[in-house]
This record gives sequence, structure tokens and C-alpha cells, in this order.
Amino acid sequence: MKLKLNLRPNKIDFYLIFERLIGLIKPGSKVLDFASAGYKHAHYFVLHDYYAADISFESLSQGKRKGSNVFPVVADLRKIPFKAESFDLIISSHTLEWLDKSFLLQAISDLGKLTKPGGVFAFSYLNPPAEVWEKALADLKKEFCSVDVFRYRGKLSQLYEDCLFQKVDNVDFPRRHRYLHKLLLLLSFFVWVIDFPFKRLGNAYFVIARKERTTI
Repeated sequence: MKLKLNLRPNKIDFYLIFERLIGLIKPGSKVLDFASAGYKHAHYFVLHDYYAADISFESLSQGKRKGSNVFPVVADLRKIPFKAESFDLIISSHTLEWLDKSFLLQAISDLGKLTKPGGVFAFSYLNPPAEVWEKALADLKKEFCSVDVFRYRGKLSQLYEDCLFQKVDNVDFPRRHRYLHKLLLLLSFFVWVIDFPFKRLGNAYFVIARKERTTI
């Protein structure tokens, strides 16, 4: 069993992680996106059976459902309507951090149980509390043969990106603030570079756990 931490201090890598997930499963595989928020990841899985589960019927009914491979399902994490080992890939992004901390470990465990042998369970978590996060990873290590942890956004990289993408030449942007913007951009970049080797300021994580295949 291996547990790796790959530090990727840029939010763009979140999308690269999804590209990697696609490579881990075959066309035609069953994908469950729990709390899909209007089929937000369906475009990644056009060659797969994409099950979009959400507690909100309104979110599913108003979302842009595209393709005959997309299946909406009204479902609650506290009462999951699927059988164990039903999916080749389970995704839950930007969802678990909204759960009550007392239910978080159970939710991760229940979603993990839906993974087929040889399948993948992937989820993101923003600002995880240390004690819950460590217990969650320890539990995953017992059920999955490999667990990769990616940090795809940090506090300083967020500041750098926010500064970088500001429209400095906008006429509504006061001239006196342009210099402050440039200073923040410069300072955040240098501090980010200095901090990078220490890898301490990440606040958003993406976990990819792979279950061992059963041998016949």
C-alpha cells in the first residue's frame, strides 16, 4: 500500500487530474458523480455511463443534460441507493467539506464501498481538519491498494492567481491601486516560490484511491 503526496500549487491542475482519471478507466465504464450539481463533470465522460447523483431534484432538472449516456439520480449521502461495488469510478468534488464533521468519515467510507475491484474512488476536500483528514486517509489505506493525494491549490497560489487575472488596465480600476496590485503580485509570487520547497500552505486536496483487482 502506498500513500503519496504530489504537490501541485495551481488550481489548473484540478482539471489535469480529471484527465488522469479518464485514463484509469475503460470506455463504457460506470461513473458515479455524487453531488453532480447539474452534470458539472459530464463532459469529461462522454465515452462512459455517467450517473449524476444529487440530493436536489431542482439541480438535476435544471442542469444541462447532454447525451444518452447521462443518467440523473436523486440521492442522499445518508441513504445511498446503490449496491456495493457498483461503479468503476466514483467522484465527489467540492462536496464533502459541506458535510457535518461527525458524518464525514461515514460518507467517505460509504462512497468507497461503491467502488468495484480495480476501480477508483476520487474526491476533493477544501481546508480539511487535521484529525478527521488523517483518520480518513488511514481508513482508505485499509480498503484501497494505493492512495494518491494531490494538492491543487494553496493560499499563496490563490493570491497570486487572483492578482494575476485582475484587469489592471480597466478604466474602473483606480490608478493608485494599480501599483498596489503589482506589488501584491510580485510579493505573492516570490513568497510562493520560497514556500514551494516546504510544501506547507496547500488548503485544497484531491484524493485518488485505487482498489485492488480480484484474482480468479
